[in-house]
Amino acid sequence: MSIIEKLIPTKFRQVPKFRRSLSLIILVNLLITLVSPLVATFFFNIGFDEGAYILAYSSVGTALFFVLLNVSKNLMLCGVFFTIHSLVVSLSLMSYTGGVGSPFLLWLFGIGPVSFLYFKKRIALFWTFFVVCCLLTMAILQFLDFPFEQQLPEKYFYGFWVFMFSFLVFIFVKLIMGFQSGLKASNRKLKASNQELERFAYIASHDLKSPLRNINNFIHLLNRKYTDVLDETGKEYLQIIGTNAKQMHHLIEDILEYSKNDTQTVSKEKVDLNKVLNQLAVQISGEEKYQNYQIDFSPLPILNSDFTRIKQIFQNLIENGLKYNDSDFKKVTIEFLAQKNTIHLLIKDNGIGMKPEYYERIFEIFQRLHNTGTYEGTGIGLAICKKAVLQLGGQITVTSAVGVGSIFELTFPKTILWQEEVASVVKVEAPRIEV
Repeated sequence: MSIIEKLIPTKFRQVPKFRRSLSLIILVNLLITLVSPLVATFFFNIGFDEGAYILAYSSVGTALFFVLLNVSKNLMLCGVFFTIHSLVVSLSLMSYTGGVGSPFLLWLFGIGPVSFLYFKKRIALFWTFFVVCCLLTMAILQFLDFPFEQQLPEKYFYGFWVFMFSFLVFIFVKLIMGFQSGLKASNRKLKASNQELERFAYIASHDLKSPLRNINNFIHLLNRKYTDVLDETGKEYLQIIGTNAKQMHHLIEDILEYSKNDTQTVSKEKVDLNKVLNQLAVQISGEEKYQNYQIDFSPLPILNSDFTRIKQIFQNLIENGLKYNDSDFKKVTIEFLAQKNTIHLLIKDNGIGMKPEYYERIFEIFQRLHNTGTYEGTGIGLAICKKAVLQLGGQITVTSAVGVGSIFELTFPKTILWQEEVASVVKVEAPRIEV
């Protein structure tokens, strides 16, 4: 354990956030404790006695800080002590070394950022504002010819500017490194937590399939052996159980699909979008639930991407365009547009559409705009699309109008194109999408 960690009270060592903040706080105070006596001795030697006394007070104050920290174990109280102590020291030194032109102005500037280590944002902003008010007050007094002394010899004046600047830069670098370290630690923790949740969702969903199969099997047995015994109410109840079991099965399959996306590596292979859509058209044509429809697409490029995810994205968007559609003749159109650095794939339908306030909500998991009695589905399809598009380095957006239809726009960097396709794609300016 390092010296800095030994000075952290046991209460704070177990919490990573407090441990990181206190490590930086203690480092700053240790530096002040070590540097202040050296500078105070130097000031005595050059005849700047007032400055020496102020820095001697600074040394005593920072020593008291460590006592206060370990006795009170109250970070906010220590923060108030540090801030007031630093204000007194910096303003006192400035008053003897030229006011707002003093090199110790930099010490004053450092108080605000350091206060964020002690306090929550609102309180830290208050102290930062208070420091600025102190500086403005001194500036106004100096403007009104208040006699701030200049007891620091001229030959040392600019040297102290360099010294204080270097000292402040060192502290700021340490603060930034500490914040970056904390951010990386939080990201690692969040990533591990997400992976654990995804594994849990996959395992839980997988284990739920077994009892659900048994429920379905017994529903079939009841239907086959006791259909003549049950009255109409009993048959209705059995049908409701079967419908809910089917819905549960679809939900589990979708959860598995959603969680599986993060466990599979994104591959790079030659993906001909024309072949993908032809396969999907054949696949959809075999499903009885889709009637009186048409899927159109203009010549589409070849991508250097993940075949499974690309097919998954288009399958969900096309099926959504047909499912959420009350038109007598349902139509889904896929278009391709190219710009200088991006390509755009537009999936248009003449479905029921939606209001603008739902544009973001529909991409969240389990979010549905209609109940299952009106339209089938689990509310995961578009969440899967968004996750897959992001994993491929793209973005997905939607524009829509109620009763007219929707346009889903997939935007990818041009680097997603297969190498031979890059030169052949003609630049076309994407029009403003309106439904």
